[in-house]
Amino acid sequence: MTTPSDPIAYLRRLKAAGNHNDVVQMIRDRDTAIAEWGSVFSRPDRLTEEEFAAFLLFEHNRHWWGLQRRTEILTRWFDSVRSMIVDLLDEARRIEARIDSLGEPREFDHEVWSPILLVTHPETYGVWNSISESAMRRLGLWPDEAEGTSTGVTYRHVNETLLLVSDDVRTDLWTLDALWWAVEKEHDPTRHFVARRKVAPTRTTRTATPRARTATKPRPSGEDTFVCQSCWTTKPVRLGSDTAGICIDCA
Repeated sequence: MTTPSDPIAYLRRLKAAGNHNDVVQMIRDRDTAIAEWGSVFSRPDRLTEEEFAAFLLFEHNRHWWGLQRRTEILTRWFDSVRSMIVDLLDEARRIEARIDSLGEPREFDHEVWSPILLVTHPETYGVWNSISESAMRRLGLWPDEAEGTSTGVTYRHVNETLLLVSDDVRTDLWTLDALWWAVEKEHDPTRHFVARRKVAPTRTTRTATPRARTATKPRPSGEDTFVCQSCWTTKPVRLGSDTAGICIDCA
């Protein structure tokens, strides 16, 4: 698929078309997820290890796959992580200063902390991760000012761009982040489907009793996930269709 000449019009069309059911579901889950996790992270000094581990699961954050792979090390360093979250959410300081002062573990990076910023301040901070960066570069929206700067300054420039794009697309930052996933799926499906299959976790953190229908899914990749037999993507069971082994995006 060629790069659209007008990326803003393209993003508007993606939003209106609703061609990707998993993206549509992410958008539908916006208010519930923001209300739940915004409340949890609004008291970062009282955040528990269990709450944080739950947030790393797509089944609970309803938006970001892959964060659960960091659960072991981030929970091992949880006291440090919680302290960094407290500092990250201190609105009395400039955002770049907060980010650049973050310490160990390094796995607490922009893939993790930018979603936390979004759910706590959904009108102020967007998400910078591998999907959003790839989509922004693909559409020519990555800010030149972000090159060669510190992580904090990079995020500030990226976030300024996200705010401008969301205004132009006439949408919110949560929805825009879902649209980046749609962009990547349309432009490079092989990379995102096959690569995800190779790195799919063989086990996920158990937080609740698996749904009964999990047992009917062939080739399970974890207690709460299955491999879609059409697109070969590891999906949460909540994105399964009525057809066993097929996700809602392929049904």
